[in-house]
Amino acid sequence: MGRRLKDGWRAALLEAAGDVAPSAAAFAAGPVACLLVPAVLASQVLQVALLLGLPFAAGWLLFQGPLLAPAAKQGYGRTLALRLPQALVSANLGVAGILAVGMPLVNWSLRGSSVMPLRIWTVGAWWALAVLGALAGGLLLFLYELWAARHGFQAWGVLASGNGQVRFAPWRRLWAWVLLSFVAPVGGLVASQVLQRVLLG
Repeated sequence: MGRRLKDGWRAALLEAAGDVAPSAAAFAAGPVACLLVPAVLASQVLQVALLLGLPFAAGWLLFQGPLLAPAAKQGYGRTLALRLPQALVSANLGVAGILAVGMPLVNWSLRGSSVMPLRIWTVGAWWALAVLGALAGGLLLFLYELWAARHGFQAWGVLASGNGQVRFAPWRRLWAWVLLSFVAPVGGLVASQVLQRVLLG
């Protein structure tokens, strides 16, 4: 029993790390896009869409699809279709933590300093702050991954070890998690505002 529990925790940690990585990368790229694309910089709607949509799109289309298709022994399109509910859950829960922790820290780092011209150390600092936020998002995601591991749904562990069979959770098993994941970023925004007030006064 103890070994099973330990293996479940290890599998959940590995799955959470694989799922939250693209959210952190996309969050670090978001401020750069806002600064370099005038249309995004001028529109709060586009900024929110970029912040919420880029982690999902990057994770699903550019990270999970290409990497997991060979391990799942499925084509790229079929893998995307099967992975969609998991991609939504992982992106939303990852973004919730990043919004709660990463965004206030980025705003705090920008206070009283100019970011243009854009320097490599600025992007590096945003990346580090995104990683901190991703850790918070990973804690939320870890709860889901524990549930998934107990039901035999796994992907990154199979890819890392080369053993076992990739199993994606279907919509009928994930609909409640998908709904919950869309609520999580709202909580992340509320927490972000609170932390921002503490940091910025």
